[in-house]
Amino acid sequence: MGWASYRISNFDGKTKTLADGRRWAYNAAKDVWRIKVEVNAQDTKYQGAAGTNGTNGSNGATGATGATGATGPTGPTGPTGGATFPSSSTLSSAGGTLSIDGPSGSVFWKSEDWNYRIVFNRGYMAGGYRSSSPWKNVNKTIHATDTSSNLGDLMTRGGSYIDGGWSDQYGYSWGLDNAYPGTTVYGWSFNMSNDTSRGSGWNMTVARNDSGVMMDEGKAAFMSGGGSSVTNKLPFSTETMGITTDSGMATNYNGAAHGEHKGYIWNGAMRIISYATESWVGGPATNGTHSKGLTGKAGSFYVGPANSSDKLKRHDNSSGSYTTTITAAYPGLTTQGENNFQTGTEKGYCIAMWASPGSQVNDSWVMSWSNETPNHGVAGHAALQPKGQPGASSGSTFSAG
Repeated sequence: MGWASYRISNFDGKTKTLADGRRWAYNAAKDVWRIKVEVNAQDTKYQGAAGTNGTNGSNGATGATGATGATGPTGPTGPTGGATFPSSSTLSSAGGTLSIDGPSGSVFWKSEDWNYRIVFNRGYMAGGYRSSSPWKNVNKTIHATDTSSNLGDLMTRGGSYIDGGWSDQYGYSWGLDNAYPGTTVYGWSFNMSNDTSRGSGWNMTVARNDSGVMMDEGKAAFMSGGGSSVTNKLPFSTETMGITTDSGMATNYNGAAHGEHKGYIWNGAMRIISYATESWVGGPATNGTHSKGLTGKAGSFYVGPANSSDKLKRHDNSSGSYTTTITAAYPGLTTQGENNFQTGTEKGYCIAMWASPGSQVNDSWVMSWSNETPNHGVAGHAALQPKGQPGASSGSTFSAG
């Protein structure tokens, strides 16, 4: 075999590695050794430069819109809007302060005129007695309709010969006793905002029977007479009973009324207290035993009949002086006394009384300050009369707005 044939057969495809790491392969067709392109991965000596980064791919298409979620639950009802702000034109007289009525939340202008300081829209008659039986129930009279309804036995004790007063929120009665006629210190109070009893307390410092109560409206109640001339004072701001100047009126079976600056108590003779100084002076002679007082809101108060056919006597509520006798007749029974008088803003009420014939009865009437004519009210006598007992006299009354 020749040399050429040997080389082809023995070297073709053969490789050899040199000292620099390069590998050579024999190519028989060319009869040459050539570098074989095989480079170790760690040998950068023969690696090319790094290639440039490719361009970013385009953004994918926007996904489809998801389905609408389920409707959430209904939220709670929002608070009721505030009351309409009142116009100053609603004032009945010049001047006034913006006020809010607690029970209703209504906003209104409160007049500086004492007659309209509070517009009384309802009143209450508590206790009283018939034939030596004292009552514990309370009747409520709505002044717009002249209608009375029984609230039930809310008093903690009965009340035969009692009297009472009221603050802007609470009513008070004094001289309560489950026995007739009752001469006690005991007090009781009533919440006129929700027609509920506040219970016993607010006791006087001396026992009384059929005393007289006078009020400095919205500020304090003064009670005297009923067997003692000691004058108790209950400030409404503290509801703590105290003693003020002696009245000089020690008799019982008193009548009483009040004006803006003074209070009046009588049993034939009259005594007058000034709220500013808490001092007393004498007043004009007037009706006697069992003659009750009706506080008016048009410059006057009225002295009721003393278990007789006497007409109402009108007095000036700034001085106590007598002005005239009302000529209009009472509706129904004309011989009256021990009237349960109740004050309204435009009219006054008698809610039950002593009368003849009949003793203690539920006969009632209402009288406008403007015409001073007693009548049985817009809804009639049956609607006006108190309920829950067969007749009542010498109870206590309160008024509220």
